[in-house]
Amino acid sequence: MTTKRQKAKQLWGELRRCEPSDFIEECYLNEELPMSTGIATLDLALGGGLQTGICEIMGNPGSSKSALALCIACHTVANYDQPALYFSLEMNYKQCRYRAMSWLAATYADETGLIPFEWSKPYEYREKHAEGEPDPIIIASKAFDEVLGSKLRIIDDVRSISDIREIVDTLCDGGLKPLVVIDYVQIVDAPDASTEYERISEVSRELASLAEEHEIPLLAISSMNREASKGENKKNGTASNAMHGGRGSGQLEFDATIVIRLVRKDNGGVSVTVPKNRKGDVMNTPKTLHFDGKHHVYRYASIGSDSKIPI
Repeated sequence: MTTKRQKAKQLWGELRRCEPSDFIEECYLNEELPMSTGIATLDLALGGGLQTGICEIMGNPGSSKSALALCIACHTVANYDQPALYFSLEMNYKQCRYRAMSWLAATYADETGLIPFEWSKPYEYREKHAEGEPDPIIIASKAFDEVLGSKLRIIDDVRSISDIREIVDTLCDGGLKPLVVIDYVQIVDAPDASTEYERISEVSRELASLAEEHEIPLLAISSMNREASKGENKKNGTASNAMHGGRGSGQLEFDATIVIRLVRKDNGGVSVTVPKNRKGDVMNTPKTLHFDGKHHVYRYASIGSDSKIPI
């Protein structure tokens, strides 16, 4: 007859998740490396880059949340053998593509001969095209199709969390492991939810489950409520409530593996902090990223009062 002590010892052995040798082989030696965001300052803060789980990018309107996410998606596709899904619930396909093409032209101009252009002024280039001058948009569009088009999917006609899950499940079950971007969480539909709080909380839990099930990085853009802006110091880029103030629900901050907080400074720079990081250190001292909005690219980051480093 098995005693209680013997049952306890047996259960204790069964609770072991893996043998020590298996841990070294599976969890240490063969663990996937973080995926660079393309911004060295941000990679340093994230412990190397993006990893499995939700990375929430939060900030008030105009803090370049969508810009950062799209730049990261473009960098991922251009530099890794990994596709990216950009679910854009606010901007349409044309708006996203112009920005991505402008990023591509500005980022690789020196290497490829692409001509940088301002994504918001296509009419100016149409006039030059009519006059027989080289057209940077047509050149960039061809480069987009060759470099980004096969692996970057910009989806502007899906709004429900169930449809998002179906698309991601199908791709991952078929062997693809895309970087997923949700722009932005507060306007994703969850038909069964009766209140904004319930809807956003349900969407957040579904996204967390999706990222963990398929072991993929997921960028979730989050808008903030009006009260959150009161804690921002736009001169030095700090926020007294760095990880609070997500509109509608705080569930996303709870579910996220990483939280990135952006603050648009008075001088045009974008201050970044990382108040939550389950896979590394937090960064509460702001670093300033300088975003070239005309060409949709981050140019450099401040490391002191007057110093700048390429990013």
